[in-house]
Amino acid sequence: CISFNSCKEDIDESDLYTFTGEMMIDHFVNHPDTFSSYLQILQKVHPSKRSSSTMHELLSARGHYTCFAPTNEAIDLYLDSLYQIGQITAPDLSAITDSVAEAIVFNSLIDTGDDGLAYASTEFDSIMPTNNMNDRPITMRFDNNEATGIPEVYVNIYSHIIEKDIEGENGYIHVIDHVISPSNATVSDM
Repeated sequence: CISFNSCKEDIDESDLYTFTGEMMIDHFVNHPDTFSSYLQILQKVHPSKRSSSTMHELLSARGHYTCFAPTNEAIDLYLDSLYQIGQITAPDLSAITDSVAEAIVFNSLIDTGDDGLAYASTEFDSIMPTNNMNDRPITMRFDNNEATGIPEVYVNIYSHIIEKDIEGENGYIHVIDHVISPSNATVSDM
């Protein structure tokens, strides 16, 4: 007599984790009218000279980041200003050098590492406790709009936060209307 036995695994599915959240990159991809230029720049920049991955790949993975993401209009304004002073050959994304792309990305990101937490707007201080990825301090200026009475926040003096606390699985996005200019100030200067 031949008997067929089969194995049946009873897997306890109560402890399985299903990822349902949105990473920062997902938010940028889902809002191309606002972030398509920033996405292109993120695909061009590498976290370090030794890395083959891009910042686009880095922000699609785990971690804890605070991102001050410039809008397409903010990047256009910045590129136009660089073109006016002769730093780039044309006021479009195809003309930016690697160093300009790195400055845009590294000045817009704070990496608090795997142990830290990203900064929500409620945690902003006049000088942020963690430097940006360009290893420069980030300053915040708090103001009230006299016409509306609504509080406003500016990053490094000129970059107005127009939308804050967009939460992703790997941090917070704060949308800004001007690219964050590189800061030459040190903490002791401030």
